[in-house]
Amino acid sequence: SFGSRGMPKKQFDGFAVGGHDQGVKPDGEVVLKIVQSGARGRKEIDFLKDAVNHPFLSRFVPKFHGTRTIVDDKSGEKQEWIVMENAIKGLAKPAIADVKIGTRTYGVEASPAKIDEQTQKAMESTQGSIGARVIGAHMLNESGDDFIQAGYKYSKDEPKTLQDFSDLLLRFLSTDSLRQEAERYFLELYDWFSSQTEFEFYGSSLLLSFDTQDGGRQGLVCKLIDFGNVVKRAVVSQSAL
Repeated sequence: SFGSRGMPKKQFDGFAVGGHDQGVKPDGEVVLKIVQSGARGRKEIDFLKDAVNHPFLSRFVPKFHGTRTIVDDKSGEKQEWIVMENAIKGLAKPAIADVKIGTRTYGVEASPAKIDEQTQKAMESTQGSIGARVIGAHMLNESGDDFIQAGYKYSKDEPKTLQDFSDLLLRFLSTDSLRQEAERYFLELYDWFSSQTEFEFYGSSLLLSFDTQDGGRQGLVCKLIDFGNVVKRAVVSQSAL
């Protein structure tokens, strides 16, 4: 379903593209994300805390603003929510893409059944072959007068090959300036991931966005999201390369 300005409801929070709409509440310049059950919720909070003053990650990770307890309207139960920077704050009419990174998406505590399930999914998509998968993309069509959706969560136009993946990314990054900005971000992230010895990232995503208001297509924003499977490791991480 669609809300105002031609965008899906909750689309502007930056997480609905990747299927997080049930656990995310936009609130102006911040986003509330429900704390995941078990160890994943605590891992995400701990990582967000670490990233706030990190010399590299502070530029790419939404700023952590603590947690908030909210009473569920239906059940009456108290729920803990993470409060973090809205990754697409200030964008009036954003185009957004959620790209899951790494050939492995399951965490270190995954059950054998979960490992088999996630491994099979990776093998059937570009996740297993190139270490990246378009979970969801909300972008302008070729004429620039309407939004279209693509990717795994929309069950249509999901890239199955490297060429398909490249074609979709180029359609999303539809101008030379956007592509140049993306290349700078990707090279910067690759250099850091290929040498850092602090964290292993499993199941995290790159959230790419830019404003399309008044026909403009510029000012690419690149953020890392989803940290429920991040663990600290004192070795060079290959998990997100």
